Amino acid sequence: MRQENRPPVSTGNMQALAGEGNNKQRSVGCADPGAPPLGPCNDCSLYIHVPFCASRCGYCDFYSNVTTPDMHARYIEALLCQLEALRPQLGDTRLRTLYFGGGTPSLLGARLAPVLDCLRTNFDLDPEAEVTLEANPDSLSAATLDALRPLGLNRVSLGVQSFDNTLLTRLGRRHSAAQVHAALNLLHDRGIAASIDLMCALPGLTDSGWAATLEEAAAAPVAHVSVYPLSIEPGTDFFLQWQRGELLETEDDRAADQLEQAQHVLEAHGFTRYEISNYARPGQEARHNTAYWTGAPYLGLGPSAASMLPTPDGGRRRFVLHETLEDYLADPTRSLDSDQAAFSEHLDADARRREDLMLTMRLTSGASKSVVEEAGEAEVFATLIRDGLATYDESTHHYRPTQRGWLCANEVFRRIL
Repeated sequence: MRQENRPPVSTGNMQALAGEGNNKQRSVGCADPGAPPLGPCNDCSLYIHVPFCASRCGYCDFYSNVTTPDMHARYIEALLCQLEALRPQLGDTRLRTLYFGGGTPSLLGARLAPVLDCLRTNFDLDPEAEVTLEANPDSLSAATLDALRPLGLNRVSLGVQSFDNTLLTRLGRRHSAAQVHAALNLLHDRGIAASIDLMCALPGLTDSGWAATLEEAAAAPVAHVSVYPLSIEPGTDFFLQWQRGELLETEDDRAADQLEQAQHVLEAHGFTRYEISNYARPGQEARHNTAYWTGAPYLGLGPSAASMLPTPDGGRRRFVLHETLEDYLADPTRSLDSDQAAFSEHLDADARRREDLMLTMRLTSGASKSVVEEAGEAEVFATLIRDGLATYDESTHHYRPTQRGWLCANEVFRRIL
């Protein structure tokens, strides 16, 4: 499991955040009957969760199922029904970005073509929209790319994790380093931007091995690199191994060293760190994930997909319409305002400001003084500066996280929220 829009991951008290995490497994919540109705939304980002994998990796706690092609066909049918049902509600809302996440969306291949065609034909999908497909190297084919590229696919987020075949086997990945390079060549030949995920703080990963992985990634035709430390999460095979003493977590200091090593190597090769875990070549920052980090509205479709849309009181509602694949297939046409949502929470205007501020502090650009004052957090930021977690730039009037602030992101975000 990879994705640019994955949820917070941690190693001990260190956190490297990378995305909203629309598809993280969660406990079933309940609808909030006291929440205000959804307000008007002129534009948003669209996330579609494809909950299928060929097998499950030992560290993954995202929602996915190992199923048959017949179930894939039923899912596509349900998704098209959901889109048709949402047309009246979405109205003229412009879709600025589109992201197929998972799971492993590339497993569906050309089956996704009718979905893209539907969005192009029946919705206000921006002609210049960033359209991203998550893929594993072993399931990405020329046929898939040739079917989806004419419909707007222009970016692929490739789950690489490592270029070391021994480590890939240990992680439960199905691909080899050779398949990674073959997939990257397919993308390069078609002019599709490639984003890759890499994992550090892995058991058995030496600093020299990590350096070799970073150098190999930087030399490849790659526009964007996301770097995450391994997180051992409850409910995963790795967690069970850890409980039995068969798997040891990497120490925080070692993980921090490898994250700093990633910054040094990638920046030396022309990548710019623009978010805690994300590096891009000039102009290749992920627009979809940046929407999450800047508090822009987004709509999530499919099982376990989260949405965050504005409410008339200046706040927002975060909700999950369907929790499981079974729930989704049984009732795909559920309204965005449905009181049957699996989960729903309302953030008032003050809570929204604090959350936006927290998200902004994930970015290199940081938070403006006016935003900090509007959120009533000036004293909090004074303590962040005092403790070496943030700095203030007098020329731009922006607060920015320090290197220590990024490595201790949990503490920064805890204080803000």
